[in-house]
Amino acid sequence: MHAIVGVIATVLAVMQPFLAFLRPSPNSQYRFVFNWGHWLVGMTAWGFASTAMILSLPMGKTGLNSYYGYAPNWVMGGYILFFIGINVVMEMLATNNEPRMEKNGNNFVYTFFFKNNK
Repeated sequence: MHAIVGVIATVLAVMQPFLAFLRPSPNSQYRFVFNWGHWLVGMTAWGFASTAMILSLPMGKTGLNSYYGYAPNWVMGGYILFFIGINVVMEMLATNNEPRMEKNGNNFVYTFFFKNNK
């Protein structure tokens, strides 16, 4: 099961850069579809990769649980909680930002500015 889940995670992770070729312009009406799809594929890849790492802990080849007991499980749990916590904080910061298009030479740049809470 570990190998299958790991292969799925790898395929999804390798797909991400190629999906970037399908990214529409920032003012496209379909940009939100790309953003959600990009997020979904990335989070799914991370979920499968984390699952593959957890599935590897009790395997005899690694010897992690037989040598270190349950310490590797706690390390993996801490890693997962840390990642989720950082994602929550970053999403909170992103919702407090106001997206804006700025002209930079001949190009438009998509920037974020903190909202003024006055």
